[in-house]
Amino acid sequence: TLKGNSAAILMYESGFNKKQKVLDPFTKDGTVILEFAHYSTNKSVRSFDWNKMNFVKFDKFKYMDFEKLIEEFEKKQISNESELYATSHDLRDLNAVKKNSKIADINKELNVGRKDIEYLDQKFEENELDLIVSFPSTISKNIWKEFFHQAEYISKKIVLLVDMDFECENNYFDIEKEKILKIGKTQKRIVW
Repeated sequence: TLKGNSAAILMYESGFNKKQKVLDPFTKDGTVILEFAHYSTNKSVRSFDWNKMNFVKFDKFKYMDFEKLIEEFEKKQISNESELYATSHDLRDLNAVKKNSKIADINKELNVGRKDIEYLDQKFEENELDLIVSFPSTISKNIWKEFFHQAEYISKKIVLLVDMDFECENNYFDIEKEKILKIGKTQKRIVW
């Protein structure tokens, strides 16, 4: 699984503008698509436990009504104009996404469903998606080939976080840009 800050970097690098249709077709626990949901709704990833943060106990803030402040902020949030999709072939992944989105209180913003890679073109029209953004785990060459075939049809842009030794051997996707992302002691590549 991917940490939230790495997923946030992946989101920012994708150029997401809060009004786009985005798919994570290899969702595991939903970390990537949940970052998109938090960003698109202006909802902090810590909004559910703000009262546990140490700064609320500082003398400087003892007269501050944080509950009212959070309530007012949530009223001013912009509406979510993006459409966010998370799919996987594994029901365990989808259950994890649903649980994590419920914990984060953003389950209304996500469309979660079981879908094998080879059937994505049945769910989405040609160029319907603005972005496919994902952190795929170990995938066979056949799945990669089918993914690129499907993605080329349904999406305008593909952004992936892959291992350093990732090679793109297909007729549908050429790496135009890449960036190295250091995650702890390891390195990954963002390719698009």
